[in-house]
Formats: sequence, structure tokens, C-alpha cells
Amino acid sequence: MAADLDRANTAANTTARTAGRWDDLGLPLDVGADIASAAARVGHHVWLSARLFEITGGWATHAQHPALVIGFASVSTRFAWQAAEWRRRLPRLREVDQQTLIRQPSARSAVVLDDLAATAPSERLAALELLVPMLHGYYGSISADASPLRDGPVLRTLERIRSDLTRMADEIGDIRHVMGRTDLRFPDP
Repeated sequence: MAADLDRANTAANTTARTAGRWDDLGLPLDVGADIASAAARVGHHVWLSARLFEITGGWATHAQHPALVIGFASVSTRFAWQAAEWRRRLPRLREVDQQTLIRQPSARSAVVLDDLAATAPSERLAALELLVPMLHGYYGSISADASPLRDGPVLRTLERIRSDLTRMADEIGDIRHVMGRTDLRFPDP
């Protein structure tokens, strides 16, 4: 399954560059050299996951097909879990209120997620098919640059979230199958 997701990451990133819509989520790639920058990075991840929870939860309440209602609700719940996982990684510092760390990574990321929220109902599942592998790849690139000694807890969180994204991709494929549209699954590179 990991090889399938890696192929999907490559295909989604290629599609994204071609489409020009999802190629730049406006997310930073470094882990953070010091406690303040690492804390800010984790705060960005909390914000991203919480925003995706809101978006996909909203989609679930307006979906017309029962498979989409269930699927978007499941995806939304997964993003809520991811936000909670990231929130547990926020450092507890006397000098810093944790809530101030939870903010959008960039103006670009806010615009992209606002565009995602406004995606036409007929394109929402396809949007997730692009987004989930991109997030998987994004978190993988952070993992590759992290230090096991300095970033151990973050690496464990990244591993759990990437595993969850793999399961999410499978669920999205299952939704496509239930809807009888297996031709729109992740393409092979």
C-alpha cells in the first residue's frame, strides 16, 4: 500500500503542477531549528488540520450521495484527530500562550484552503484525491529533514498522521468504488 501511495503522491503532484491549483499549499518545509520555530511549525499543522476538519465537515452536511456524506464525515473526523495529535505536540512554555502558536502558515495557505472550501460539490472528492497524497508527501519531506534526537515526538506524530492519510486515501478510493466511478482513482505514474 505504501508503494501505491508513493505513486499517488507523484501522480497528484504532477497533476497539481499541471492544474496550478494545489501545487503550492503555502506550507513551510523545515522542522524548525529552535524551540520557537519548531513550536510555530507545529502550530501551523494544528491550524491546517483544524481547517481541513471544518471544510470536509461542511461538505458532509451538504453532500447529496449517502457515500459522500459518510465519506466526508469520516475524512473530517480524521482531520480532527490529526489536529488533536498536533495540538499535543505544542510545547508548554511559560512565555508563550499555546493558542497564539495556532495560526495559518502563510497567506497562500489560507487562500488555497478557502479555494478548497469553495470547491464545487461535483469536484470535492477529486480535490481530496489530490490533497491527501500531497499532505502525505509534505509530511514525508518534513520527516526526512527531522532529527530523531531533536524531533523524536514530532517524528512519531508525523508517522501516525502519514499512516492515517494512507487509510484516508483508501477510504476515498472506496467511496469512488461505491459510487461506481473507479476510473477516477489515483492514476499510476
